[in-house]
Amino acid sequence: MAVLIGSDVLIDGVVVEGASISILTMFELAGGVNSTTDPAARAARQRRYDLAAAVFDPFPVSQRVLDAHHDIDAAVVAIGREPGPRRLDPMIAATARAHDLPLITSNLDAYRGSEALLDVRSP
Repeated sequence: MAVLIGSDVLIDGVVVEGASISILTMFELAGGVNSTTDPAARAARQRRYDLAAAVFDPFPVSQRVLDAHHDIDAAVVAIGREPGPRRLDPMIAATARAHDLPLITSNLDAYRGSEALLDVRSP
């Protein structure tokens, strides 16, 4: 079954058959590499980034993704939540919605309010 996995799933090393990722996940992985000065952590994060780059052909951000993001943002605000500082999570959710894929994430709470618009699941 085809699914989109969130960055957290990839970072946790969970293997999900039929998985795809968003280019925004690659953006988060790159940010992780650059956010530490610890040589061992940096090397591990770089290996994760390199592996993801070799394995996946990420979905780009397209107008379809942006339109889906608009709907998800509206749904989240409608239940009284602020989209919050993790602006990439709704964009990753929008990628899943735009491509009609379930989103697999370890952080279900980050997507509260968007359940009517997309299928969000734990790994």
